[in-house]
Amino acid sequence: MTVEPWDQGEPSAVPELATEPPAGKRVLIVAAHADDETFGCGGLLAQHAQRGDDLLLAVLTKGDLGDPEGLYKQTDYVELRREEARQAGKALGVQEFRFFDYPDQMGRNARHLYSELRDDVQKLLDEFQPDLVYHPWLGEAHPDHWFLALAVLDVAKGAGEHVTFMGYEIWSVCIPDLVVDVGLVYDVKEAAMAKYVSQLRYYDYIPICHALDTYRTLYYPSARYCEAFVRCRGGKGMEAESAAESQELTSKRGKLSGWLRRFDPRSKP
Repeated sequence: MTVEPWDQGEPSAVPELATEPPAGKRVLIVAAHADDETFGCGGLLAQHAQRGDDLLLAVLTKGDLGDPEGLYKQTDYVELRREEARQAGKALGVQEFRFFDYPDQMGRNARHLYSELRDDVQKLLDEFQPDLVYHPWLGEAHPDHWFLALAVLDVAKGAGEHVTFMGYEIWSVCIPDLVVDVGLVYDVKEAAMAKYVSQLRYYDYIPICHALDTYRTLYYPSARYCEAFVRCRGGKGMEAESAAESQELTSKRGKLSGWLRRFDPRSKP
């Protein structure tokens, strides 16, 4: 019997469309760097807050390599990054914050810390008992985003199926199964993005976010801005990706990460 290439299955062309966040009162957001959460899913976080949900933001790295030109060498730069995260989070409606001390470039230069990182993510779930966990999606090109995604999805394997894990995009576009219209709260997201002054001095990420969130309306023509996500249920974890898909993502991520390092000084070792 002849097996045609298309017999392996047609990809899902249209994700689920929504105008509000998934159900869940307790919302945990994990970010590799202060600003990932706002640029990646700030609109949805604002919607959660307006709905009255409980939001905890955990930032895993110190962000210590985010000032390659020494513009802030006279200040406590790590604390500056954290204060920007607090201000941005408060603008979105985040009520609680946790900050960790993992080094920038942990995904490339500190992989020996993986078990510790995974354990800290597990503790966050154990203590906060979230219904929803927002995290960088698995195909992120930035090594820290990817490294954190691995840890979160590792933890997801042992989580209950009542917990939904929501992968958000930052540097690399995902193949979403959920796209949410965030147009009505986009002014809140813009105000939160503007709090990251130290990062915007190096690169104006705001129009890039505008472009990505506008592009996502391809699925939702009546919307002005959308955010996209890859979901999986606890207990399945990285089973959301087949072994072949995971290997392909890792290969593509490595190639793109190398390309990006040529242009962004903060991504260099």
